[in-house]
Amino acid sequence: THLVHAALERHAPHARVLVTTTGFVYQPSETAVPEDAPLRPASPYALSKLAQELVARHAAETTTLQVLLCRPFNHIGPRQSADFFASSFARQITRIARGTMDPVIRVGNLTARRDLSDVRDVVRAYLALMAGGAPGEVYNVCRGSAVSIRDVLDGLIAQSGLAVDVQVAPELLRPVDQPLLLGVNEKLAQATGWQPEIPLDQTLRDLLAYWGPRSD
Repeated sequence: THLVHAALERHAPHARVLVTTTGFVYQPSETAVPEDAPLRPASPYALSKLAQELVARHAAETTTLQVLLCRPFNHIGPRQSADFFASSFARQITRIARGTMDPVIRVGNLTARRDLSDVRDVVRAYLALMAGGAPGEVYNVCRGSAVSIRDVLDGLIAQSGLAVDVQVAPELLRPVDQPLLLGVNEKLAQATGWQPEIPLDQTLRDLLAYWGPRSD
């Protein structure tokens, strides 16, 4: 991040720069978190993102760059890697539908609740912030409502029409798995007029369609 800022300062000193980190920088909470909520990353990944924020804030305060910060919460959608839970579920379900996999899905913790946005809505939020966000400010990018990972899996299975056995695999359980991650998006909406447009059912349908024709 520092090298990018240094290059921009040299070649485009008044450029607008959107730095994306994560909603996981917040202290775990039982309620929705606004941008001024306490920060306490609970994983190495989230800690690295907070460090990225500090570098970006330094650039915002010491250069002429117009640096904006945003904290996207979980987002899913077509083309997402199967390393992520929703795409992993969708890929397994389409394999079951093709008959290349037994009708069993092995899962980790399904009780965690996440603020899920469609990736296409998230990209619209980034574009809106680049056009209308205030330099030096931080914005949550989130839907503002949470669903359980179980709900995502059940939605995918229901859309597939398959009978699937869901089994919890101990090796897929994380040592640290935050029960709830839910954000407040009012600041983003007020600054840009952005609102999520794509319902979860459509996202899940598009995920299944993306993995359906694939052979992997």
